[in-house]
Amino acid sequence: MARRLADVPKRLVEQYRRAPVKHADETTWRNDGGNGYAWLFATKDMSLFRFRPTRSASVAREVFGPKRLKGVLLVDRYAGYNKAPCKIQYCYAHLLRDVQDLEKEFPDQPEVAAFVRPLVVARKVSFGSQSDRGAATRETLMTVLHTLRKRTADPAAAFKAFLDRLADQPEANRYRLLFATPPPNVRD
Repeated sequence: MARRLADVPKRLVEQYRRAPVKHADETTWRNDGGNGYAWLFATKDMSLFRFRPTRSASVAREVFGPKRLKGVLLVDRYAGYNKAPCKIQYCYAHLLRDVQDLEKEFPDQPEVAAFVRPLVVARKVSFGSQSDRGAATRETLMTVLHTLRKRTADPAAAFKAFLDRLADQPEANRYRLLFATPPPNVRD
């Protein structure tokens, strides 16, 4: 069957190169008792695998090709992807782990604590907003969710309760539905 499908991966590589968002990763993979790597090059609707005895950037070059590609490549910080012919974005999970490690390493440093705040992390990972509408959306949602976090023991439950009340009363005052009980010394 693999022989009959041998040309299919070549066509998928062409589609992968045109994708606006591409992912790449690799992990160890033993072959015939020897060490090697399994490589995954993926988009939201395809997965390309390469099994090679090396973790060399030559495997990435084989898939990316020599021409400049549109879109963004999401990767961990493995240097084999550094010369990919497209924009590179580091994986959020890896960046978040690094930031969390900094907080553990320097628990008493206010500068580190300030850096670790969610807004700063979001800015560094997302490079900010992509439009005025996106900035307004983030502004509203972060304001509401962080305020709920400060005012309730369970912000997720409070937000769910708000959505349930809103479904029953779509014309109701949203502020009152969210913050039925204002904090002390605050009037709505």
